[in-house]
Amino acid sequence: PAAEAANPDGDLNFSVERLAGADRYLTATQISQRFFSSGASVAFVTTGTDFPDALSAGPSAAKLGGPVLFATRDSLPSTTASELARLNPALILVAGGTSAISETVRTQLDALSTGGATRLAGADRYATAVAVSQYAFPSGASVAYIATGEQFPDALSGGAAAGVQSAPMLLTHATSLPPMVRTELERLDPDRIMLLGGTSAVSTAVANELDSIA
Repeated sequence: PAAEAANPDGDLNFSVERLAGADRYLTATQISQRFFSSGASVAFVTTGTDFPDALSAGPSAAKLGGPVLFATRDSLPSTTASELARLNPALILVAGGTSAISETVRTQLDALSTGGATRLAGADRYATAVAVSQYAFPSGASVAYIATGEQFPDALSGGAAAGVQSAPMLLTHATSLPPMVRTELERLDPDRIMLLGGTSAVSTAVANELDSIA
């Protein structure tokens, strides 16, 4: 009885499964191999050396049915290339501008998908998140998530929830909502906006502005 109370679903045959590699590129590959079969509709590729682009790519990848894999600005790790060859996605989406993923790497990715590799990018992390949202949610969304773009924890933990709710992840400054983000939220026309983090991460003024949109 005590065991059943601790595990209400009644399945006592559970265990821990580690998905890991020697580095972040291999770990991303292990996750992809565990959850996505060959013939995936899409695969996102973002830089593995910084966080913002991957924050918006995660929920959008969930919406479109594909993984997020990593590259560096100037090279495509062999493990990522091998996983993309296994996935054989219909399309590869590169989240981020040429300062994040070079055009040379995008050209390499072009050859790993029948649909080529399309770049989704803006002038900064906020505009790139908008570009990803516009692609993955062309008809809008009933829920939208927003978090500070200056640090990663809030958007990283909230990304899983956004994925479950088929919602985009957009980013904001702490004390002001970027104009292009406001425009995208108005286009999405959500019934609800999930604002992640306390007032030290996103101010009350931004929260009030968001309240006027949803």
